[in-house]
Amino acid sequence: MPDQPRFAHAVLTVGLALSSWLCTPATAQSTPIAWEALSSKGEWVTGLQDEQGVVRTPAGVDLLDGALAVRRVVDSGRLDQLPYSALRLSDGQVLAGGLIGFAERDGRDVVRWKHPGLGLLEVPMDRVACVQLDASVPARSSTAADSIVLRNGDTLEGFIEGFGGTLTIDVSGQKQEVELARVAAVCLVNTPTPRRDVRVWTADGSVIDGDGIEGGPGASFILTPVNVAPSSASLALLSEEVLAIERHPGRLTPLALSTPRVEASRAPALPRAEVPAPTRTDLAAPFSAATITIRGPQRLIYEVPKGFTILCADVAASESASHWTDCTLVVTQGGRVITQIPLSKESPRAQLRVPLQSGEFEIELDEGAFGPVGDSISLRRGLFIIPDTQG
Repeated sequence: MPDQPRFAHAVLTVGLALSSWLCTPATAQSTPIAWEALSSKGEWVTGLQDEQGVVRTPAGVDLLDGALAVRRVVDSGRLDQLPYSALRLSDGQVLAGGLIGFAERDGRDVVRWKHPGLGLLEVPMDRVACVQLDASVPARSSTAADSIVLRNGDTLEGFIEGFGGTLTIDVSGQKQEVELARVAAVCLVNTPTPRRDVRVWTADGSVIDGDGIEGGPGASFILTPVNVAPSSASLALLSEEVLAIERHPGRLTPLALSTPRVEASRAPALPRAEVPAPTRTDLAAPFSAATITIRGPQRLIYEVPKGFTILCADVAASESASHWTDCTLVVTQGGRVITQIPLSKESPRAQLRVPLQSGEFEIELDEGAFGPVGDSISLRRGLFIIPDTQG
């Protein structure tokens, strides 16, 4: 049975062979690193990180103090990287690196994993959600059964009984053996476990949790303690390798995880034969805030997650048709227009921040005076927020 217990206890052994990916910097950074902090009021504020690792505004305010999240400012490029192979844990952590093998420790199966900064890890299988060996093959996990995803795309579902150079899986009472060389991913049905208070996204695709974070010497960050070890060890992270930090779980949730109802614009100049659904890219982006691309004119009807009262996002017109840009992003709720953001080739970018009440709301991309040609925008880092109600 897929839900039968694998182990009585979880033990995790960590070899902290820190490499240049994660280390205490020996010298200060010559160029200050720019960060944006999401305040407890749901507003993004920019600051620079000093030699002590503290992120401050020009007025000297420490942005890490009380911020819901921070993200590193980059000029261009993607804010995420999908590792070719990754160990995904039941609490949402992701460890880039490579599989060393499987082993048995005190009667318990463990996966031996080499992370570029944390070194050799031995993780009990009851903490593992997925051992992904080839990211080019989608890992289709199930909540009802373990699964072995083969490199040719086929999937076997059942209960995985044995780990090693050959995997043994019970499929409807029939035992099958699969050579590890044929496997793209091993997905396990394990109970999700709570995450820690701090979550860090790094440039190699890793997502690492801890209990606290503060600025460190040489413009670094100190994560204390790391939640991939039984000890209370702290970990220094080079700021250039950190993409984002979330400090208050439960107060942020990404727009990209909500599925909207897609409808045509109320008054399009030209009727559309079909209304295309929005697409999602940058799926491993920090905060799980994948980029949403909308082709107008159309309306997206979302449900506000319970307890959340603010939506913020970066809005950008499509670069491929920027010379045609002439549209308006409209957010409405209960028949009332909350905000309208005109986009043009002269002003192709904007910040969205709107207050919301419970229930449905609409995001509409409305065509401009020159029609719908090239009307395509991206919503990046879209987040629902529970703001601080104090003060």
